[in-house]
Amino acid sequence: MGSTSLEKEIAIMKLKIYQRVKDIKKKRILKELKKFKVIKSVRMIGDWFFTKKIK
Repeated sequence: MGSTSLEKEIAIMKLKIYQRVKDIKKKRILKELKKFKVIKSVRMIGDWFFTKKIK
């Protein structure tokens, strides 16, 4: 009886850890996407300024 409840607790712990890892990964991916978007927009603005100066 004791071993089964312990196994259940371990399973729950693993599930919680898995959930947390998933959340962290999701946040990291979102952060990377945001960074990429910022870089992209900065590059676009830079190109826009560059073309304006040439013309």
